[in-house]
Amino acid sequence: MIDTQLSLLGKSNKILSNEMSLSRLDNKLGGFTMNFEGVKYFTHSAGNEGFRCNYIGSFENGNGIVIMANDGSGRIIEDITRSIASMNNWKNFPFELRKESISLAIRKESLKDIKQGIEYYKKLKKNNYNEYNFSDESELNSLGHDFLGNDKIESAFEIFNLNVNEFPNSGNVYDSRGESYFYKKDYLLSKKDYLKALELDPTNQNAKEMLLKIEKLM
Repeated sequence: MIDTQLSLLGKSNKILSNEMSLSRLDNKLGGFTMNFEGVKYFTHSAGNEGFRCNYIGSFENGNGIVIMANDGSGRIIEDITRSIASMNNWKNFPFELRKESISLAIRKESLKDIKQGIEYYKKLKKNNYNEYNFSDESELNSLGHDFLGNDKIESAFEIFNLNVNEFPNSGNVYDSRGESYFYKKDYLLSKKDYLKALELDPTNQNAKEMLLKIEKLM
């Protein structure tokens, strides 16, 4: 994290150049960018049943935190982050309590049966909308990539497909579903999703590279 911050400021290239660090965050390769009224932070989270971890670092001013906790809800991580950000005056960082993670809420059911997991998602959205974070596309995206990384390709596809339906104007969700189609060897639909991802976000370098790869395979 520290070297990423130095790289973003052009003060280090030990691991990644300034250009590569910017490209990595712009294309969501191992990190996501949050923009709070012009002040940028980069972050990534992960978790299993009963465990949760997260890191957040600022593009400038050297602020950052890494938290790992045996708390499946992620609430303690939110409390610690808000407390430290507040005490250290992180610029424009939102200090209000965030909602529960919807991806963690449906993870257990989704591991048992992906269809049941999605139905549980819809039930929580209908009956408990104000309690869970339904507004952040990275919630479902992270869960889908967890499945993909564990060779649960069909489960990953179902989650990415749900995310496309939830955020149809996001290029990133089409990029992720395109990846699951690619793993399923459905190259035509994969190509269609990557083209849509590029239409919505012309700077998506990963989509450009995947389209070239698909053309060779077809």
